[in-house]
Amino acid sequence: MDILNERFNNLKYKLNDEKFRHNRGLSNELGYYIFPYDAKREELKVREYVKELVSKYSTSQDGFEIREFNLYQIVMNIVDEEEFQEGLESIEEEYGIGGVISQIAESLGLDEDDNEIVNYIDRHTTKHNEVVFLTGVGQVFPLLRSHKILNVLQQKLDKVPLIMFFPGSYNGRSLDIFNVVHDDNYYRAFKLD
Repeated sequence: MDILNERFNNLKYKLNDEKFRHNRGLSNELGYYIFPYDAKREELKVREYVKELVSKYSTSQDGFEIREFNLYQIVMNIVDEEEFQEGLESIEEEYGIGGVISQIAESLGLDEDDNEIVNYIDRHTTKHNEVVFLTGVGQVFPLLRSHKILNVLQQKLDKVPLIMFFPGSYNGRSLDIFNVVHDDNYYRAFKLD
């Protein structure tokens, strides 16, 4: 059995543990977890495993469900809803990708604690009988920094476990996306091996 498969089997075991799902036994810590993986070798397999887990669990059969939030899809949905796609194209022509990133960050309020992405996730969770999966971290980089989303989310989403599937490394202190770029420090999550 390969290591990634073994790690997902361990994750299934955790998901079926009621203490895990109710954030018990964590000494008043948030139930936030980082599932780091090597994007170069494991991205497609991780997507398959996540899709399988999301479709496997339902409240009626298992007493909980997994709610997946793909950060890239959330950003694109908001861009479509706000209808500023055309404006982004002209900004890219004039200012390059840096201008697009700045415009999206400003429009979504990404530097604010009450930003559109966190509000979207907050509106679409029931805050009980769920496990939240955050995916699409690599797809939305460098627009979004994962530590920023986690820091803001912890103020709103603290009753259910949250697992961020992170394409890079996490040593319990710092997030290094793609094992190359230091995203920033984040101390409040537990590493899922």
